[in-house]
Amino acid sequence: MKNYFIINPIAGDGKGLAKIEALLAKIDPAIKMQHEFILKITSAPADAKIIAKTLCEENKDSWINVFACGGDGTCFEVLNGIVGYDK
Repeated sequence: MKNYFIINPIAGDGKGLAKIEALLAKIDPAIKMQHEFILKITSAPADAKIIAKTLCEENKDSWINVFACGGDGTCFEVLNGIVGYDK
């Protein structure tokens, strides 16, 4: 299964990306063989919504996980990007 992490690199005093990378590094190699972990970095306002919507559109025939990594704004954008997609 594909696991997408939409990350606002400014969130968490700029430490959010490093924290996500550190957590992903701890995942058991056996799990990494069964799942993909893909980081998507935002660079401007509304990027998270566009990225989320694009991911859902590109993967509309399969199940994916989309994780919002940032603050309230990032979460709000990601939610607005995935609305209407059932997988």
